[in-house]
Amino acid sequence: MEELEFIEKRQQVLWKAEAEQAQSGILSWRMLENNEIKGLLPFDYYYVDSRIHFYYTCQSLQKLEDYFEKKEGDFDTLYFICKELINIILRGQEYLLGQGGYLLVPEWIFWSRRERQLALCYLPGGERELDKDYIKLVEFLMQHTNHKDKKAVEMIYQLYDMLHTEGFVPEQLQQYLEELRESGNQIPEEIRNKREKEIESDTTKAINKKDGLDKEKRDFQYFLKPIATEKNSDLQKRMLFADEETVLPISLKETVIGRQKENGWNSLSCNGQGIDLSVINLPLRVISRHHALFLYEMGQLFLMDTESKNGTYLNGNKISAYVKTPCKTGDVITFADISFQIFKNC
Repeated sequence: MEELEFIEKRQQVLWKAEAEQAQSGILSWRMLENNEIKGLLPFDYYYVDSRIHFYYTCQSLQKLEDYFEKKEGDFDTLYFICKELINIILRGQEYLLGQGGYLLVPEWIFWSRRERQLALCYLPGGERELDKDYIKLVEFLMQHTNHKDKKAVEMIYQLYDMLHTEGFVPEQLQQYLEELRESGNQIPEEIRNKREKEIESDTTKAINKKDGLDKEKRDFQYFLKPIATEKNSDLQKRMLFADEETVLPISLKETVIGRQKENGWNSLSCNGQGIDLSVINLPLRVISRHHALFLYEMGQLFLMDTESKNGTYLNGNKISAYVKTPCKTGDVITFADISFQIFKNC
């Protein structure tokens, strides 16, 4: 990790670099010296023995990490951050800036929400992996997303899914975000639930109430309740247990479990706003695009793994791919390392 220090009194970031490393990025260095590139913090530098001290000025800006310690990201905030970061990277390509120099770490990203300004440190000669850093940043934003903001949840998880299924392609990510803006801040139609109208008569809202299951849940016989385990990451815990009363209905026809982006994002709180309850979308890396499915035949519930990468487990035992395995109330179902318990609507 780079040797970085924040000098609060002067509102500067200090990067102490070996002269040889900084010199390896001399082209980027000169480009930054001779051009004012929007989105990159201005810097000055001094030679100290065999090292170069770069001072990046970030006055009147706040660390992204500090902002999210107290706030959760709504759609507008997350959209601006994700879009502006891509814009900065594409802008840097015009100035021949190598991807290894961008410091996409929440602690070292600075911004002003009021001024709609976001700025990065660029380290000449840096050897960071931009694609991995961007994914980690999106994961950080996922952890701080306001899960009551449906648009924000849909956008950030769809972006996360794109990164893992199609890779880090700035132009492609920019196009997705542009389409999102042009569609009036709505998730593009092609990634929404294509089967919503087909099953409208077969599905109902699933809203938990303290007094028990409401009338709209009575058409479902089985539900999944998330179970916390030691294997759950912080991201999984935040996603699965954001609502203590979360349940997922299992359709009496067929319920698909997976990370497939074409089915859109189905909120685990199941707020009933046009959600296709025949799809349970878990947009996490451990979940395969088409992981498993539930089948309901002749009054019996079955679970079938669809050749997932990390496996499907019934009460701790791995089930074979494409084999209908009977399951019942009280059984614990685990997809990779995410566990649920089946319960029945009495």
